[in-house]
Amino acid sequence: MAKDLAILQAPEKALSLPPPVTWLLGTLEQTKWPGREMIWNFPTGITMKPEERSDAETALAATQKALDANNPDRQVCSKARLSLLTRALMAFSAGLGPREETDAKIEVYLGALGDVPPWAIKGAISAWAKGDAGGLGMGGINYSFMPAPAILHALCEREMRPYREQEAHLERLLSAVSLDEAMSPKPQVVAFRRIP
Repeated sequence: MAKDLAILQAPEKALSLPPPVTWLLGTLEQTKWPGREMIWNFPTGITMKPEERSDAETALAATQKALDANNPDRQVCSKARLSLLTRALMAFSAGLGPREETDAKIEVYLGALGDVPPWAIKGAISAWAKGDAGGLGMGGINYSFMPAPAILHALCEREMRPYREQEAHLERLLSAVSLDEAMSPKPQVVAFRRIP
């Protein structure tokens, strides 16, 4: 039961970084050689110590775990998504209607939100209930009805944005090289994820 309730809470702890990792993120610089990918590097005299790398890797794992749609358990998360969407449909509709219609609606919502953690769905539904869907570029919005699956998915993405941004920052940090390596004329193999 406690696990079921925990998946509905935004994992705020995953956004908390150790001070040395935060400081290192602030030192990152970019080096761009013509015809090559941009390289993230540390300034002269700054390196990442093994314990800082370990802290950054732990923080990245926690962030990725928070974004995992099936964490801690696929079945528990599926049930949570179904429960959240059923309740939202009941709250924002004039009744659920015939069983077949309700099943079809839920199937479409589950299809659209199957890659979203339950805590983000709960946050998106809460934002909709409060009339807080601004910033999605939709103009006038009628909050009396359940949002379309694509709109609800966009609200979920907004809930997850700080975690996705932190994931990208940590990946950059972990891919960073020394300034000497960045300035080397030979190509570097650096893998990082771009922020959309």
